[in-house]
Amino acid sequence: MSGARHVARGFALWSALALACAPAPARAGEPPTRTMTLLMVCPTPAALRARLATYADSARPGDPYGAAEARHEIGRSFFRAGLIDSAIINFELAMALRGADEERLALLTALEARGNLKDLERVIGLIQGSIVGSDIASQITYWRGHLAWALFLAGKADSAHALASSIASEANWSLEWQERFGLIAAAHGDARDAFARLLPVARAARGQAAEVTAALARAGAELPSADRDRADQLIENLTAPVDRAERAWLGHAGASRLDFAARDGFPLGAIVFPAASVARPRAVIVVMAHSDSLADHDSLGVMLARTGLTVLLLEMRGRGHSVAPSCPLPWAWRGREEKMESTVAHDVLDALRALARQTPIDTSAYVVAGIGPTVGIAIEAGTLDPRAGALLLVSPEPPTSEQGRACARLAKMRRPVFLQTSPEDAVAWFEVIDALYQSGNRSASRQADAKGMGRRAIQYRYDPAIAERFRRWLTDVLPEHARRAPRPERPRRG
Repeated sequence: MSGARHVARGFALWSALALACAPAPARAGEPPTRTMTLLMVCPTPAALRARLATYADSARPGDPYGAAEARHEIGRSFFRAGLIDSAIINFELAMALRGADEERLALLTALEARGNLKDLERVIGLIQGSIVGSDIASQITYWRGHLAWALFLAGKADSAHALASSIASEANWSLEWQERFGLIAAAHGDARDAFARLLPVARAARGQAAEVTAALARAGAELPSADRDRADQLIENLTAPVDRAERAWLGHAGASRLDFAARDGFPLGAIVFPAASVARPRAVIVVMAHSDSLADHDSLGVMLARTGLTVLLLEMRGRGHSVAPSCPLPWAWRGREEKMESTVAHDVLDALRALARQTPIDTSAYVVAGIGPTVGIAIEAGTLDPRAGALLLVSPEPPTSEQGRACARLAKMRRPVFLQTSPEDAVAWFEVIDALYQSGNRSASRQADAKGMGRRAIQYRYDPAIAERFRRWLTDVLPEHARRAPRPERPRRG
């Protein structure tokens, strides 16, 4: 499937609806639904789908909303695994049971991913029904954007361009939507608009998004000669200004970039904050989320480095320097999230080896850290290497269908876990955080709250004391585990 067909989720005005595609975590003091409970106790996606299906069938007569929630989660699990047909069947059942916007959005997303003409005609009908049924301006704008994209995918570039042009200035569209509108403009022959929209996308992909690069070249060829010369220069210097600004930022923070290759040859990028005044420090490999920037993590890197830990911020495939034609942008994950998360878990081991080649570190035991949605990846990485002697999980927010598997892995590993949370986490993610803590080695683990506000890595900016608190805990738990750790086996990719 071409890059133009990567399925989108939305922009800022519609973030509430996009988040609604997964059930909101229960707030502290509120009982979770049956589906939420099953999400946290089922140890594998297959077991989760089976339990949810049994519950959905039993709940359908008396609790159609509960059945819809279960079917929706089954569909999401299938979609993450790339099983699009099965995902569509369950999204259809969820929509028949409730038919809210989140069910409609999930169904049209899966239909777009499958991408045959009959599916796209159905998508257009679903979106038109949403536009008619909505009286909220921001929602109508969002659905009209989806309609423009569906028309483009169905081969109706002129109609798509007319619609996209009418709404392009009505919202703060995301980079993914800029790519969509740019491809629509290029197909219509609007070279100037296509070039303006696609250039930032190509820069983010570092020239690795083949369809975007090709559309830019076509658009540049159609511009007047003076603009064409400028366009060629901009494409040639695609990433240079960004790289210069980054180098200046890294130098100020005492950090440096480390680029290396994974074992499958995929280029990976990372940022290294060296430990202060320690000859062979412990390493902390942090898996950054796609939605988080390097600026979000500067305090985390600086504060942990000051405590004597060397920190490596690993850019997941599709972001930063971790880009290639097979995965040039974050939304290239869509429909294969399960496989990509497992791949990144293996990338953690490659990151440790690359770090050890560059700087002296103690590789006998190290820490794997997950931030928000990457905590499941960090936990899986811990299962691959016994030297990953401790885990740091910051603002845990694993994908819903991965919550139970994350708990099961922690129970099997019995590794010390440090759960760093904020006041916001305690309200919105209490049940998940508690389930992760209860599943692991509770006697050696700790759940610590930050005093300042802000979720994920931002906590380290507003409460610097949490870095030293983590170091003291690590000093207590890691040496003992490292002495007992067996000789690591060479992991194999699944």
